Amino acid sequence: MNKKVLVLAPHPDDELLIAGALIYTLKKKKYDITVAYFTGDDSLAGRGMVRMREALGALRVLGIRKDHIVFLGYGNNWKDGRHLYNMPEDKAAVSYAGKRETYGLADHPEYCMLKYGKHHTYTRQNAKADIQALIVDIHADLLICVDFDSHADHRALSLLFEEAMGEILRTDETYQPIVLKKFAYAGMNSAKWDYYYSPMLETQPGYVSERLDQRF
Repeated sequence: MNKKVLVLAPHPDDELLIAGALIYTLKKKKYDITVAYFTGDDSLAGRGMVRMREALGALRVLGIRKDHIVFLGYGNNWKDGRHLYNMPEDKAAVSYAGKRETYGLADHPEYCMLKYGKHHTYTRQNAKADIQALIVDIHADLLICVDFDSHADHRALSLLFEEAMGEILRTDETYQPIVLKKFAYAGMNSAKWDYYYSPMLETQPGYVSERLDQRF
């Protein structure tokens, strides 16, 4: 009771794939839950605003208060074909939707705007710093993050989270949270619909291409 939980999702809807049932269960047990999104899923111009509004509505159903929903405000897909994660630390990137800096909704600004009063330029350095600052601010007892998935944004968040956590734990030995990581696609979004069969099947793995890909 009153334990703090932080769920880190790559895009709106991934929080449901990695922790939807757990959010529902822990909320009923009076856990203090914050859900944060790395991107607004703006693979098309204007789509990010729609997706962020949908996220607020979906989490309202699960009982998550608006002030416990965080948009980090980073882009989805990048103009030059290289993901933000793979760029030099301070190289500025342009998202596929034409954005150059973080953003949120007019009535729900992104994390760095709320914390520092300014947008952050799209750089790898800023992305990791924002993730790290959020983790320190929330200081959750339980952290849930996406694992190394087939989508580039999922992999980027997974790896940036591990870098950020490593630096936090090296500087603060008193902080000892439980950390859970979960695939959103492999074994979940791309898995067989095992709950739709009677009798129910055992949990089925995801796409063969993902299971055989050595990167995973």
